[in-house]
Amino acid sequence: MYGSGGFTTYDAERQDRQLRHWTPESGIPRVKIKIGESWGRRTGRDLERVDRARVTAGDGAELYVDASGAYTGGQGRRLAGSLADAGVTWFEEPVSCDHLATLADLRHRLPTDDTAGEYGYPLPYFAQLIDAGADDCLQADATRCGGITGWLRAAALAEERAQPYRVR
Repeated sequence: MYGSGGFTTYDAERQDRQLRHWTPESGIPRVKIKIGESWGRRTGRDLERVDRARVTAGDGAELYVDASGAYTGGQGRRLAGSLADAGVTWFEEPVSCDHLATLADLRHRLPTDDTAGEYGYPLPYFAQLIDAGADDCLQADATRCGGITGWLRAAALAEERAQPYRVR
C-alpha cells in the first residue's frame, strides 16, 4: 500500500500538505509523487520536488516516483544517481512502455525497482513486458486488464515466466 499523488502541478506547499498525511505512523509506509513535468523538460524541478518529498515523508517512508513515460533513456540514466541519493526505491515508467528495450536497459542500470504495465490490458501485452525483462514489478491494474480475473492471469503469467517477479 502506498499514498499516490504529488502531481507535477502541485506547488511545494500542496505537495507537502498531501504527503504529511501519508506517513508510516498513519499506516502508509510508502509515498509516490509524479515527476517528468513537461515531458521531461523540467528535470531540475522534478529533482527539487523529490528532495522535498523525501524531507516531508521522512526517512521512515519509502519514496516512489512515477514519470509516466516522460523521460528518454538518457534522462532516466542521468537522474538515477539523484533519485538514489534521495532514497527513491521505485521508479515507475521512466520511459514509455512502448520502448521495451529501453525499459529493460534501465532496469539493469538503475538502483531502483522499475515498474511498468499500469495501462496494459491484454495478456500478450504483459507477456511482452515480462519477456523483454522490462521491469521488476509488473503493475497490472485490475480496473484496466479485465478485473480480478485478468489481474490473476497477469500474475500467473509473471510467476510462470520470470521467477522471482512481483505483481502489484
